Amino acid sequence: MKHHSQTISNKSDKIQFIQHAQTLTDIYNTTNFPPCSCSSRKDNGHVITSINAERLRLSACDERGQIDTNHIANFDWSIIEKFYVKDDDLVFEYKRSTMKYAKAVKLETFYAQFMYDCFDCIFRELQLNKQNS
Repeated sequence: MKHHSQTISNKSDKIQFIQHAQTLTDIYNTTNFPPCSCSSRKDNGHVITSINAERLRLSACDERGQIDTNHIANFDWSIIEKFYVKDDDLVFEYKRSTMKYAKAVKLETFYAQFMYDCFDCIFRELQLNKQNS
Protein backbone atom coordinates (compact mmCIF):
# COMPACT_ATOMS: atom_id res chain seq x y z
CA MET A 1 0.00 0.00 0.00
CA LYS A 2 2.85 2.39 0.81
CA HIS A 3 4.30 1.87 -2.65
CA HIS A 4 0.97 2.85 -4.28
CA SER A 5 0.79 6.20 -2.40
CA GLN A 6 4.41 6.92 -3.35
CA THR A 7 3.50 6.39 -7.00
CA ILE A 8 0.64 8.91 -6.78
CA SER A 9 2.93 11.37 -5.05
CA ASN A 10 5.56 10.86 -7.73
CA LYS A 11 2.98 11.48 -10.46
CA SER A 12 2.00 14.71 -8.73
CA ASP A 13 5.65 15.69 -8.49
CA LYS A 14 6.13 14.93 -12.18
CA ILE A 15 3.16 17.09 -13.15
CA GLN A 16 4.44 19.95 -11.00
CA PHE A 17 7.88 19.55 -12.53
CA ILE A 18 6.51 19.61 -16.09
CA GLN A 19 4.36 22.66 -15.34
CA HIS A 20 7.38 24.45 -13.92
CA ALA A 21 9.60 23.39 -16.83
CA GLN A 22 7.07 24.80 -19.30
CA THR A 23 7.60 28.26 -17.81
CA LEU A 24 11.31 28.06 -18.71
CA THR A 25 10.74 28.93 -22.36
CA ASP A 26 14.40 29.54 -23.15
CA ILE A 27 15.29 25.91 -22.49
CA TYR A 28 12.11 23.82 -22.43
CA ASN A 29 10.51 22.89 -25.72
CA THR A 30 12.74 25.24 -27.71
CA THR A 31 14.32 24.25 -30.99
CA ASN A 32 17.66 25.89 -31.74
CA PHE A 33 19.16 25.84 -35.20
CA PRO A 34 22.81 26.14 -36.24
CA PRO A 35 24.13 29.55 -37.31
CA CYS A 36 22.92 30.74 -40.70
CA SER A 37 23.10 33.90 -42.80
CA CYS A 38 20.29 36.37 -42.22
CA SER A 39 19.17 39.17 -44.53
CA SER A 40 18.49 41.55 -41.64
CA ARG A 41 22.11 41.46 -40.46
CA LYS A 42 24.81 43.68 -41.91
CA ASP A 43 26.53 41.89 -44.80
CA ASN A 44 24.17 38.91 -44.32
CA GLY A 45 25.72 38.22 -40.92
CA HIS A 46 24.87 35.09 -38.99
CA VAL A 47 22.14 34.36 -36.45
CA ILE A 48 21.09 31.43 -34.33
CA THR A 49 17.36 30.86 -34.71
CA SER A 50 15.41 29.66 -31.66
CA ILE A 51 11.77 28.69 -31.90
CA ASN A 52 9.27 27.89 -29.17
CA ALA A 53 5.56 28.40 -28.54
CA GLU A 54 6.17 31.85 -27.04
CA ARG A 55 8.37 33.48 -29.66
CA LEU A 56 10.87 33.36 -32.48
CA ARG A 57 14.33 34.60 -31.51
CA LEU A 58 17.23 35.60 -33.74
CA SER A 59 20.50 35.90 -31.84
CA ALA A 60 23.34 37.55 -33.74
CA CYS A 61 26.47 35.43 -33.77
CA ASP A 62 29.69 34.80 -35.63
CA GLU A 63 30.09 31.94 -38.11
CA ARG A 64 31.09 29.56 -35.29
CA GLY A 65 27.95 30.36 -33.28
CA GLN A 66 29.43 32.64 -30.60
CA ILE A 67 26.38 34.75 -29.63
CA ASP A 68 26.51 38.54 -29.40
CA THR A 69 24.19 39.13 -26.43
CA ASN A 70 23.78 42.79 -27.41
CA HIS A 71 21.99 41.86 -30.63
CA ILE A 72 19.02 39.61 -29.95
CA ALA A 73 15.67 40.10 -31.69
CA ASN A 74 12.50 38.52 -30.34
CA PHE A 75 9.38 38.16 -32.47
CA ASP A 76 6.05 37.38 -30.89
CA TRP A 77 4.09 35.04 -33.15
CA SER A 78 1.27 37.58 -33.41
CA ILE A 79 3.45 39.95 -35.47
CA ILE A 80 4.51 37.33 -38.02
CA GLU A 81 2.24 37.75 -41.00
CA LYS A 82 3.68 35.22 -43.48
CA PHE A 83 6.31 32.53 -43.72
CA TYR A 84 7.41 30.43 -46.66
CA VAL A 85 10.31 28.57 -48.24
CA LYS A 86 11.85 30.33 -51.23
CA ASP A 87 14.90 29.00 -53.10
CA ASP A 88 15.68 26.62 -50.20
CA ASP A 89 15.68 29.49 -47.68
CA LEU A 90 13.08 30.34 -45.05
CA VAL A 91 11.48 33.75 -45.35
CA PHE A 92 9.19 35.28 -42.75
CA GLU A 93 7.45 38.62 -42.85
CA TYR A 94 6.69 40.55 -39.68
CA LYS A 95 5.07 43.84 -38.81
CA ARG A 96 5.46 45.47 -35.43
CA SER A 97 2.83 48.01 -34.33
CA THR A 98 5.30 50.83 -35.00
CA MET A 99 5.84 49.76 -38.62
CA LYS A 100 3.84 50.91 -41.61
CA TYR A 101 4.76 47.91 -43.79
CA ALA A 102 5.78 44.34 -43.12
CA LYS A 103 9.47 43.50 -43.40
CA ALA A 104 10.75 40.26 -44.90
CA VAL A 105 13.66 38.40 -43.28
CA LYS A 106 15.44 35.62 -45.15
CA LEU A 107 17.28 32.87 -43.30
CA GLU A 108 19.75 31.06 -45.55
CA THR A 109 19.77 27.63 -43.98
CA PHE A 110 19.80 23.95 -44.86
CA TYR A 111 16.96 23.61 -42.32
CA ALA A 112 14.45 25.85 -44.11
CA GLN A 113 11.81 23.14 -44.51
CA PHE A 114 12.15 22.01 -40.90
CA MET A 115 11.88 25.64 -39.72
CA TYR A 116 8.80 26.05 -41.90
CA ASP A 117 7.27 22.93 -40.33
CA CYS A 118 7.97 24.33 -36.83
CA PHE A 119 6.35 27.66 -37.74
CA ASP A 120 3.36 25.86 -39.24
CA CYS A 121 2.88 23.64 -36.19
CA ILE A 122 3.05 26.59 -33.80
CA PHE A 123 0.59 28.62 -35.87
CA ARG A 124 -1.85 25.68 -35.99
CA GLU A 125 -1.60 25.23 -32.20
CA LEU A 126 -2.11 28.95 -31.60
CA GLN A 127 -5.17 28.89 -33.87
CA LEU A 128 -6.60 25.90 -32.00
CA ASN A 129 -5.99 27.60 -28.65
CA LYS A 130 -7.71 30.74 -29.94
CA GLN A 131 -10.74 28.73 -31.12
CA ASN A 132 -11.00 26.87 -27.80
CA SER A 133 -10.84 29.96 -25.59
